[in-house]
Amino acid sequence: MDRHEFAQRAQRLPDMFAARLTADDLEDVRDAIRAGEWDVGLSNLVAALSQTAAPITAHERAELAALLDAIGEPAVRLDALRVQG
Repeated sequence: MDRHEFAQRAQRLPDMFAARLTADDLEDVRDAIRAGEWDVGLSNLVAALSQTAAPITAHERAELAALLDAIGEPAVRLDALRVQG
């Protein structure tokens, strides 16, 4: 995945998970991603989803894993998330 594709996919994340995040967490994720702080945005998103135990789909987990992989972060961080479907 090139930088442009990564940026497009990362920028869709806040809306994808908006209904499962608190307003503060959503704002933190959006702010980091808008600023190009991909690692911070992804880390905040994973932490917020883990903390709320909000379910995610297998497709959403795969998307997060691909984005984490693209920035050299281990997908094992997603093991704490509740995957349904």
